[in-house]
Amino acid sequence: MPVETAALVLSWIAIVVLALALAGLVRQVREVRAVVVDGFGPSFLTGAAPSALHPSPGKDGTVVLVLGSMDADRALVDALERAARGRDAIEFKVLAEPGADVPRVAGVHVVADGAAAAQVRLPWYPALVHVGRDGVVADAAPVGAPEAVARVVETFLAEDATSRRS
Repeated sequence: MPVETAALVLSWIAIVVLALALAGLVRQVREVRAVVVDGFGPSFLTGAAPSALHPSPGKDGTVVLVLGSMDADRALVDALERAARGRDAIEFKVLAEPGADVPRVAGVHVVADGAAAAQVRLPWYPALVHVGRDGVVADAAPVGAPEAVARVVETFLAEDATSRRS
């Protein structure tokens, strides 16, 4: 077999292998997307938050650090406490399963409520959830690092201020 023929055969084999790999990746992306979209639960992001997460009377909203089934990372709770400083119109909470190890810090209320935690189904943990004055979920975002907490809180509050002006 001449060298050119062998090179052509190997090229076609490589093209077929790459096409199969691409098809597999597309299938996996579709599966992951279906899990993420379904993982939110339509009743959570389109409706009212669990009553334990509603803001207290006189507050403009609540920012909740949702832990899922994990114990709290002290750095995340400290970052939430720093974000809460000087923001008296917003209530800051940590939602955890009963019995979870959550550090207590000033300005952040810990809610250990299994029923509320079960209602908040997100595709990622930990996360911040913004609950409006009316108890409706306004937004949610993952916060894997303490640096992300301040940025996400700023985004939530900027969106809230913009929506109140509209």
